[in-house]
Amino acid sequence: MPQTSPSAVVPGDEPSRDRSLSAVPQERLVRIDSLHAGPVMNRRLAELGLRSGVLVEVLLNHGRDGVIVGLGGERLALPRSLAARIWIAEDSSTAEAAGGVRP
Repeated sequence: MPQTSPSAVVPGDEPSRDRSLSAVPQERLVRIDSLHAGPVMNRRLAELGLRSGVLVEVLLNHGRDGVIVGLGGERLALPRSLAARIWIAEDSSTAEAAGGVRP
C-alpha cells in the first residue's frame, strides 16, 4: 500500500502556480477569482475585503517573502503560503476593465 504524508495534496485542490496570487508580478492589477484557504481563513480574508471579484494591485512580490497587495487605499501583507491559496482570474484584460484605475 503506498504511503502518503498527512500534507499530501489532493489532485485538483492546488491551483497551478500561474493562477495563484503568489505568482503575480509586482505592479499588476488582478481580479480575485476564488479563495481556497479553508472556511475560517476564507471568512477572515473576506472580512479584510479579499473576496471573489475584487480587484487588487500586487505592490510587492519577490523572493520568499510575503506578498503585499493594495486594496481600496489599504495595504495588506499576506504570507506567501496564503497568497498561494488565493486564485486570480485568468482574464488578461483586468486592468483595461478597471479603466486603468488602481484600487
